[in-house]
Amino acid sequence: MKKNEFKNIILLLQSNFNNVNIETKQQFDFWYKLLEDIDYKTMQLAVAKLCLEYRYNSPKLADLRKVALEIMNYNNDYTAIDGWVEVMGAVKKYGIYKAKEAINNMRPLTRKVVNYMGFSNICRSEQPDILRAQFTKIFEQLKERENKDKLLPRNLKKAIEEHTKKKEPLQLQKITKDEHVTKLTEKIDTEGNKANICKIIKILEKKEEAGSAKT
Repeated sequence: MKKNEFKNIILLLQSNFNNVNIETKQQFDFWYKLLEDIDYKTMQLAVAKLCLEYRYNSPKLADLRKVALEIMNYNNDYTAIDGWVEVMGAVKKYGIYKAKEAINNMRPLTRKVVNYMGFSNICRSEQPDILRAQFTKIFEQLKERENKDKLLPRNLKKAIEEHTKKKEPLQLQKITKDEHVTKLTEKIDTEGNKANICKIIKILEKKEEAGSAKT
């Protein structure tokens, strides 16, 4: 979407909602940067949908992007039930000995869930109700994660990745043997057990001396 097209989007929002405050160039550029990867036609439809759904409150930037992505994925969306039907069809069609072929012919999200669960495990299972419940739970968790990921614009994802790469991993503190003994002694002192430890050491030393005398 081009900047002049986005100006029309802002005008549409402001003509339908009272509290869409995008007045400065900085505000405009910020909104545009997070929405520029969405095409103009999709954004128009998203605004129209928001105008019908938001009766009292004004939509925020996140609302606009979310609705636009829902429109983009309208024909590609499918539920855990659709995925489970797909899995059962693959089990009947390919069987346990053609697992690779079966998995390759599944839709991406269904394939991920099956890889987690194991196609052979699904084929061998004698508890389809429990298996379906497990599939549904994993499917919905992965779908939620994917939807959250889609909400992030590509330029923001790239910026986050570059930012996290610059951070150095935490270094584990190396403790020498002497330092470990010192820390242990300090702990003994604070717990008031040093006297008891000394007594035990003396008893052990006497036993060793007695043993040496006998030999």
